[in-house]
Amino acid sequence: MSQELFKKYTPGHYYTIDGEKITGLLKFNYTPTPYQPKPYGTSSITFKENKKAKKVKLTTKEIVSFVIGQDTFTTAKDLHFHHVFNFKVTQDFVQVISSGKINLYHYYASVGTGSPNESAKATYPFLFKENMPVHVRYKERKEIILKLIADFPQLYEELKNSENKSIDLKDVIDRYNQNWL
Repeated sequence: MSQELFKKYTPGHYYTIDGEKITGLLKFNYTPTPYQPKPYGTSSITFKENKKAKKVKLTTKEIVSFVIGQDTFTTAKDLHFHHVFNFKVTQDFVQVISSGKINLYHYYASVGTGSPNESAKATYPFLFKENMPVHVRYKERKEIILKLIADFPQLYEELKNSENKSIDLKDVIDRYNQNWL
C-alpha cells in the first residue's frame, strides 16, 4: 500500500450510498481510536474536487467505497477484535487485499498512547467468507485459514502438512479464490 494514502491528496474516486461515482483528490484518515467505535466508523476520507477546492470529510455514512491510486477500500461491518482489545467495530473502511469467495481485508488503526508523536499504524487482517468476518491473529493464522479453505481439499492438505510457520495470507487466499473462477 502506498504511504501517500496517509500523507497527501492523491487522485481517486468514491461511490456514494446511491452508487454515484465522484472523482477528485482523496486522502485516507485511518482510525485514531478504534476502542471507541462510532456507528459509522472512525476512519474517513478527506475529499477535494481539485487542489484549490475546499476539503470535505466523508465516512461510511455518506460513501460505501473509494479508490486512491491503486488502493481500493470498501465498507465492512461487525469487525470483532476478541483477542486484541475485546471490542467491536460496527462499520468502517477496510482495504481490499484480495477478493473472491473469501475476501481478505486490512483494517488500519493507530496504536500507542494517543499522542500523534507516540502512536504507530497497526494493520489487522480480516477474512470474510459468506459475509462473516474473522479476525486473523498471527498465533491462530493456520487454524483459522484451514477452517475457511476446507472446501478446497488440495490447498487444505498442502497447508495442513506444511511445516512453514510463516503463512503468506494473501497468497493462500488468492490461490483459494482462483480455484473458484
